[in-house]
Amino acid sequence: MAAPVAKVEFGLTQSGGDYVFRDITTYVREVSITRGISRVQDYFNSGNATIYVDNRTGYFDPTYASSPFYGQVAPTGAVRVTSNGVVIYRGYIQTWSFQNDIYGDHTAIMNVADSLSLMAQRDLNTQYFGPRYTGHRVNEVLDLVGWPSGTAWRSIDAGKEKMTYDNVQQGTDAMTYFNAIGDTEFGRVYADRLGRINFRDSMGGTATSRTWTRKNYCLNPNFESATTNWGNATRSSAIAAYKGTWSARATATTTNTINGAPSQYGLSYSQTNSSLYQAGKGIYVSMYFRAPSIAGTAYIDAQLRNSSSGATATSINTAIAVTAGTTWQRAGFPLYTDQSIDTLDMFVTTNATSTYMDAVLIENTAYLDTYFDGTYTDTTASIYSVTDAWDGTANVSTSTETIVETTPTFSYGAGRVSDTAGGTAYSTFELVYGSENTYGSVVLTSTAGTTYDNAGDFTVYGSRTLNLNYLGDDLTAQQAKTTTYLNAYSAPEYRINTVGIQLEAYGSAAITPVLGLDIWDHLTVAYTPPWSTARSLEQRIIGIDHLITPAQHSMTFHLSQIVP
Repeated sequence: MAAPVAKVEFGLTQSGGDYVFRDITTYVREVSITRGISRVQDYFNSGNATIYVDNRTGYFDPTYASSPFYGQVAPTGAVRVTSNGVVIYRGYIQTWSFQNDIYGDHTAIMNVADSLSLMAQRDLNTQYFGPRYTGHRVNEVLDLVGWPSGTAWRSIDAGKEKMTYDNVQQGTDAMTYFNAIGDTEFGRVYADRLGRINFRDSMGGTATSRTWTRKNYCLNPNFESATTNWGNATRSSAIAAYKGTWSARATATTTNTINGAPSQYGLSYSQTNSSLYQAGKGIYVSMYFRAPSIAGTAYIDAQLRNSSSGATATSINTAIAVTAGTTWQRAGFPLYTDQSIDTLDMFVTTNATSTYMDAVLIENTAYLDTYFDGTYTDTTASIYSVTDAWDGTANVSTSTETIVETTPTFSYGAGRVSDTAGGTAYSTFELVYGSENTYGSVVLTSTAGTTYDNAGDFTVYGSRTLNLNYLGDDLTAQQAKTTTYLNAYSAPEYRINTVGIQLEAYGSAAITPVLGLDIWDHLTVAYTPPWSTARSLEQRIIGIDHLITPAQHSMTFHLSQIVP
């Protein structure tokens, strides 16, 4: 039979949110695609394609002005490869190289990497993350690096592990952070054949719903209706507020009741609430500042105290340089104590009347999180809904944010290959019974630097250690997870390692379902050894390779055992 009908397209310009692709199949000599990993414990790197193109016409010479592709041959833009109408690869051109020989042959070579390569190239700024499930965190990072939203660009499981607060340092690339998220519950982030960023959690597939709440204890966080609870504050709508219409500023001097400094332009705040401080969490206070015309400095004095005894538990003084302009700048600080307290006192000093303040968040947590009040919120994500409400009178009471998460159902693709009827026939397969994925110890390291070492039996298969990151917030679960890993990897695997199929040997009805399989799908391999009865193994696909020429199309699946 003839080889499946392959098509290779590339595009440099964009329209309507995607690339405008041009068909160059006529010129293509060979396509080699390699995607995935060789061991299920590995991190995914970018899936790569190498495309060899006939360049005897010079059409793919970027300097040849008479080429129909002039201006399109550049180390950028997208590539799409389809076979029998099924997209099997999408990536982004990294480099062009050119081979010429003395016999007059000229070949242009496109080196292509999938969307995972873009994640490795995109660094995060210093970023505080609140407690979210792993899938939420993946979506937050994708939002931060500017990756498009929607199902055409992402396929994200919600995750089974709730992550703790985290402070990501400047220069951390998105892919490195995705790997740490994956370790937390042994999920993985990768690019699928359509070019979408995928996150598969440890179980996947089951739609669940979870709800959790946050509370902003500030009694007047946005100044939208009054200056209630803030001393020496004047509302103003003269500039665009961070949230809503109104912000606050000090228009007269007053005494700093915390450090006693007289004659300062300042806004004072004091709140007593027995639920305000929770041992082990502390309080995090943040607000936004803006200086429309004159740069200045805002000074924040804050203290925790016991309203009955008057004893001061802890205090802080911090300075924030406020740049002149239209941008609101956020400042925040934590407060901790081991003592019994129920009151927060603050004094916010500004430079005369030229610095404005808005969007105050007081939360019983140890880390900075997104701003919210009963009307406004900065909390956004692709797979959960957010509801905000005032606990009392609008704008002058505490407020509660309710986050409801529902994960979309992810269904694993399933295929079957066989040496008999009942599936697409394979040409070769390799069985492995080995200890290369066997570990005698699993060590998880948390964001706080805490490690938990679950050591198994080192006497039979050696003392190799599987080291994993853990960004979750449940140390008990952390310890239990090491047992799960150790049970899965403490003994050698008997598995199908690779399965090869020569697609040109079969008709479209047999090969189209195989072409549609992707990483993390399941593949059942049925075979009958001459010395035994029929057997079958259901495996997880962890890698897919293609080799395409005008005369043939070979496809190789790399497989692993299915573990939680």
